[in-house]
Amino acid sequence: MKRLFTLLTLFLIPYFPIQAQTLDPNLESTFQDILEQYKIGWGVIGLSAAVKTDDGIWASAVGISSATEPLDVEHTFAIASVSKTIVSATILRMVEDGLLDLGDSIGMYLDEYENVDTNVTIRQLLNHTSGIFDFQYHSEYGDFVSEDWNAILPVQEVLESFINPPLFEPGEEWSYSNTNYILLGQIIKAVSGEDYYDEAEERFSFDEEYPSINVMPWEYSQDSLAHWWGDTTMAGNGPLLDNHELGLGWNSILSTYDASGAYAATPTDVARWAFDLYSGDLLSDTSMNEMLTITPPSTWYGLGVQFVNNPCGQTLVGHGGSLGYRTSTRYDRENRISVSVHCNEYSNVVLDLSKSLICAYDNYLATSTHGVAALESLEVYPNPTNDIVYFEGLKQEKCNIRVMNTLGAILKSQDQIGDGYVDLTNLPEGLYFLEFQNENLSVIKRIMKE
Repeated sequence: MKRLFTLLTLFLIPYFPIQAQTLDPNLESTFQDILEQYKIGWGVIGLSAAVKTDDGIWASAVGISSATEPLDVEHTFAIASVSKTIVSATILRMVEDGLLDLGDSIGMYLDEYENVDTNVTIRQLLNHTSGIFDFQYHSEYGDFVSEDWNAILPVQEVLESFINPPLFEPGEEWSYSNTNYILLGQIIKAVSGEDYYDEAEERFSFDEEYPSINVMPWEYSQDSLAHWWGDTTMAGNGPLLDNHELGLGWNSILSTYDASGAYAATPTDVARWAFDLYSGDLLSDTSMNEMLTITPPSTWYGLGVQFVNNPCGQTLVGHGGSLGYRTSTRYDRENRISVSVHCNEYSNVVLDLSKSLICAYDNYLATSTHGVAALESLEVYPNPTNDIVYFEGLKQEKCNIRVMNTLGAILKSQDQIGDGYVDLTNLPEGLYFLEFQNENLSVIKRIMKE
């Protein structure tokens, strides 16, 4: 259930757009409106988002990091399972170089661990059909990491102490398991002689191309992270507190999640990484085909990539991440746009917001002139409005007018000749798009209903 956040209303919607933007200012304004609307509607502490297209990049942040610091686009977030996209891409690059094969059994590269079947293949680790137990659900794992939140713990302890018997025989079913990607990190090291993050850096030049993408806690201090707000009672009904101010660190969790989720980054660099990866700039066509192929018994997961449907018609590729912070990174292959949304509390807002931003771009592309040069005389008022929106400038032009929400869903439609009005009486408060379309062009206007 959405909740209203009343703490620190002074910082309700500060925002910091990224510099040197090259996108259409009208499009950037639309993105900003949507971001702010989601901040208010979901009542979250802070949201940071970035959008990358062929034309450029936009990024902005709203809300706060701490009681004394607004959130900005330079804050990094633990991206959790979005890390799996980096590990998967690294493995596929190694396959391209002939260093391993997706059909290889993990026993070719790793020592034996109790309850880990050495006949499991690398492909089965990547697409979560191994049957290997997810360590985070072991009854004693929570006590292990909470003994000292700031300690860097050995990942070997996870593999040796927190793996229960397999859930099923390899390849028979599908079950998401972070242990799979810890084992992939171990395979990368066994083959290359380097830790998975060093191997990824050498292959993808993060320092130059995506400089904020680093592995915590080994590569930089958690002080650069946006403050994480959470319910310390663990019951789900307590107040959200600034856990950084309480001295609760991330070292123990991130060091044990290792290759399954230890990366942190800004939304800007994650959006750029996703754009380059899913557009095919980083991997061969063969590798991309492997990554984006869903093999039964999976129905929505490739090799380190999730598939989700968008309300405005696209199938999006990408990944989500959840370790206190929430991240949703998605790419629309049809329109060539990547979006990465990050929140400094545990909220489902990130997936909905990422979808809405992609739908807004889809609406933008659907107009023949992107709504810049055409129908410049069209005026829509009042804005914000309570119920009725008037428009002038159509003269005797015949057009269809559609009212859409931020997900691109058409809420009402009317045919019109000349000036007139649209009745929004039965719609709830929020942001809407009015599309005016004739035979030759389409123009979209943003309307805020109060």
